[in-house]
Amino acid sequence: MFASRGELQRRFVEIDGIRTHYLVVGDGRPLVLLHGNGESVADWSRTLPHPASGLRVYAIDLPGAGDSDKPTFDYSAEGLADFVTRFLDALVIERPALVGHSLGGLIALMIALRQPERVAALTLIDSTGLGKDIHPMLAMASLPVAGELSTAWASTWLGAKHRAWARGDLHFARTSQIPHVWLSEQERMAQMPGYLEAELAAARQQTVIGQQRIVVLDRLHHVNCPAMIVWGERDRAVPVNHAMAAAKCLPNSRVEIIPQAGHLPHVERPGETGEAMHAFLRSSLGIAG
Repeated sequence: MFASRGELQRRFVEIDGIRTHYLVVGDGRPLVLLHGNGESVADWSRTLPHPASGLRVYAIDLPGAGDSDKPTFDYSAEGLADFVTRFLDALVIERPALVGHSLGGLIALMIALRQPERVAALTLIDSTGLGKDIHPMLAMASLPVAGELSTAWASTWLGAKHRAWARGDLHFARTSQIPHVWLSEQERMAQMPGYLEAELAAARQQTVIGQQRIVVLDRLHHVNCPAMIVWGERDRAVPVNHAMAAAKCLPNSRVEIIPQAGHLPHVERPGETGEAMHAFLRSSLGIAG
């Protein structure tokens, strides 16, 4: 998936005993990419900036995802934000721009709210934490018993395929646009020990009674860095009106709606999403070109 990027490097670092996988490419201002729950660094394959973009890009597999360890862990947004902060410390990444998708967006926001001096710019892609509404399917999957039954089924070969297509149907505006490599990554992860349990634990931390547990709209005025909110026009998982609500509360922000895209615009419409994201980063970070 990343073979065409000759300078891209796969690395591992141990954070609090957790072997953590990440990708790094390019030189310049630091940029950290944070994926959503149930996803991995593979999502960024077609939106990574060019190695000569003036950015040094780090894409991390959060605990429980991708090729990172999948331990018993605090999979709340707060726990994951603390982990990302320790990742930044371990690699001595100073004042990066943060790009977060879904749960990754909420993690990025929490870091910016707790330690604003550490974040140069924010890009929030279909982020959670900006409203209570969420698709019922996401809430139901984390219910007691139902979550365990779903996890047991999805860990089988056939169940992994069914889960991948079900996620794709919800997360993409058009099933014809689901990349085969995305489906393959979903199937691969579902059969990795501990992955589905970690996804379920994170989902249960994010939802309560069919709604998002954490909403930070009333705190967004404290964010003092440039911010861009990117949203898929046809996101059914987390509605697009959350982007508009956040823009009213987030100073120094802009909104970019990606047409014909669902909850994963950087996967479904990588050209438009990547262009908007890179233009914003060049402008907000003062990168020429």
